[in-house]
Amino acid sequence: MRRRSEEAGHLQGLLTDLAERRDPIGVSLSSGDHRNGCVEVVGADFIGLRLEDGGLSLLSLDSIASLHLGTDTDLVGDRPAPRRDTDMHGVLDQILSDQPHVTIVVTGSTVAQTGTLERLGEDLVMLRSDDGSMVHVPLSALVEVRLSPGR
Repeated sequence: MRRRSEEAGHLQGLLTDLAERRDPIGVSLSSGDHRNGCVEVVGADFIGLRLEDGGLSLLSLDSIASLHLGTDTDLVGDRPAPRRDTDMHGVLDQILSDQPHVTIVVTGSTVAQTGTLERLGEDLVMLRSDDGSMVHVPLSALVEVRLSPGR
């Protein structure tokens, strides 16, 4: 029976279980970075990970290389996950009016960009960098959008 349950396991189901339990986890990203925290929200194409310092990291599901669960966590994500309508674009649109200071990590780069989230297009994020320049990032290239503690 356990093997059958494991065969039915999927990422959205596992993330839903983790969000409900608030278990601390480690997340390895395709960028080579690692984040520790608790899954707070699961969207259609992202998770919101509450970091140990209180910040919130929005991580693209496509950027998750692996999840590291504690030794006392025995989850396989074997239940159907609810349909998720909220996506990364929707969340960024909700916080855009606050023009939050963010740090972004993109595919293929080890250098994070910090600045103010200023604009959001249909498939493009525009960030006013701390040096005053404008950085345009396709949504599909986002690995992480990290919000400062207090968000």
